[in-house]
Amino acid sequence: MPGINLSQSVQRKEEEKKVKRSSWTGTVLMSAVLILSLVVCGGLYWYDSSLTSENEGTLRLIEEERANIPQDKVDQVADFQFRIENISDSFKLTTHPERTLSLLEANILPEVVLSTFTFDKTKGTVILAGEANEYRNVVQQMTALKKSPQVSSLSVDNLGRNENGKVSFSFSLVVAD
Repeated sequence: MPGINLSQSVQRKEEEKKVKRSSWTGTVLMSAVLILSLVVCGGLYWYDSSLTSENEGTLRLIEEERANIPQDKVDQVADFQFRIENISDSFKLTTHPERTLSLLEANILPEVVLSTFTFDKTKGTVILAGEANEYRNVVQQMTALKKSPQVSSLSVDNLGRNENGKVSFSFSLVVAD
């Protein structure tokens, strides 16, 4: 029998079996992934519905408790909340003297001696008065205060020599919080 090679047909049959096995394994694997995905989706749907029903039950309990609270208790709570808001608003409007004093402590030169510190709450200004040996020291003090980021404006109210021969001055500062 010339032209027939039996060894090639045996190899071909073995290759076909391998292809059939690999396609069968792929089909089983895909089916398992699909089933697993469906199980996970079903579990998530069940978990979502149970959380929704639990949330609705909690909301019903809250509404029942609100209905059972006496009106005088509600008024007390509302009054207390109103008082807290008023107190917090008043704290926002309050000036903080420690900020102003720390600003002065950081920016007052050693050549300058302060004699007066007043705060005008209506204008929001700080008035400083003091003495220095020379006009140059007063100008340096003004420059040091103006360079401070907390000082929004500075004006000279009084400047001149006193009977002791020292330069007396008075500044008005607006300190930003």
